[in-house]
Amino acid sequence: MDEADLFWITGLLHGRMPQLAPKVRRAIDLALVDIAWRTFVRDAGARDDGRSDQASRPDDDVLRTTDPRAGAVVGFLASQAGPLQSAAKTIQLARGASGRRFSPEERAMLEDARSALATARVSLRSGPPHNRLLAALCSLRTDWRFICPPPGRGAEAGGAWAVNLALLTMASPAPVPGIVSRAIFRDDLQLGTVQVIASWTKAAHAVHERAIAIAERMQSADECMADVPVNSRAHDLAGPLAAIGALHRSSIKRGWQLSDAGVTLVMRKLADRGVALQDRNGTIFWHLSPQARSEIPPSNSDRQSVLSELADAVAFADKVLSKVARSRD
Repeated sequence: MDEADLFWITGLLHGRMPQLAPKVRRAIDLALVDIAWRTFVRDAGARDDGRSDQASRPDDDVLRTTDPRAGAVVGFLASQAGPLQSAAKTIQLARGASGRRFSPEERAMLEDARSALATARVSLRSGPPHNRLLAALCSLRTDWRFICPPPGRGAEAGGAWAVNLALLTMASPAPVPGIVSRAIFRDDLQLGTVQVIASWTKAAHAVHERAIAIAERMQSADECMADVPVNSRAHDLAGPLAAIGALHRSSIKRGWQLSDAGVTLVMRKLADRGVALQDRNGTIFWHLSPQARSEIPPSNSDRQSVLSELADAVAFADKVLSKVARSRD
C-alpha cells in the first residue's frame, strides 16, 4: 500500500459518501458505529465480561454484545458533535441503559488524544493528512499510557483505541473507524510514514467494502418490498438490518419507537418479503432468500453505472493529488 492508494480510496469515499441517498447514509453510519465498537475491542484488549474471545463473532455486534464497554464507546460518540453522533444516539437508544461509561483515566486519554490531533492540525475534511497524523502519533508515543508491548509480553492495551475514537469526533464527509492500528504504539517497533499510510489505507478499504455491501443490500430490499406501502415501518428497519445484520425485537422497540405489535408486524413483513429470517429468541437476521433474489430483474445499466462512479472517483482523487503536489512545491 502506498500514498497513491490511500489518496485514491479516501477520494473515493469523500466523493461518493455525501451523494448517497439519506436512508442509505443513515444505514452506513449505523454500520460505522458498529465498526468503531469492533475496532475498540481490537485495540483495547480482552473483554471484561468474563469471556475470553474478542468481538469477531457475528453476535458481538454493537447491539447484541454482552461486553459492557460497548456502552462507553456508544455513549462517547453520542455525546460528541461528530459525524456519527446521530447514529450513535440511535444505537444508544436501541441498547437501552446497558453498559458502562469511560473512567476518569480513560476520559483523560481521550482528551489528550484530541489535544494532540488539534496541536498537529489534523483535519479530515479533504485529503488524508498522514504527515500531520504522524506528528500527533509521535507526540503521543512519548506518553507511557499510549505505549503497548508486543503480543505475549504484557497486558497493557496502549492508546490506539483513544486516538481512533478521537478521530471519529472530527468533521469528515466520510468517517473511517480504525485508522490507527494498535501496532503503531508498540514499543518494539519504529513509527514512520509507511506504517501510518498502511494502517489508514486498510481501514478505508474496509469501510468502502462495507458501504458497498450495505447499499447493495438496501437496493435488493427495496426491490423485494416494492409493493409494500411507503409509510410502512418495514422500510425504516430494512436499512438498520442491512447495516448491522441482525436486530433483536427489544432493540427495534426501543431504537425505532415501535409497540410490541408494531415490532411483530415489521418483522413478519420483512420475513414474508424474503429479506430476513426470524428465530425463536426474538431476533431477525438479514437474509435475502434465493427466491426473492431470482425475482429481482437484472439491470442493463449496472456496468455503465459502475464505470461512471469509478471515473468520478478517479477524477476526484486526481484533484486531491494535484492539490497536494502544488502545496509541496
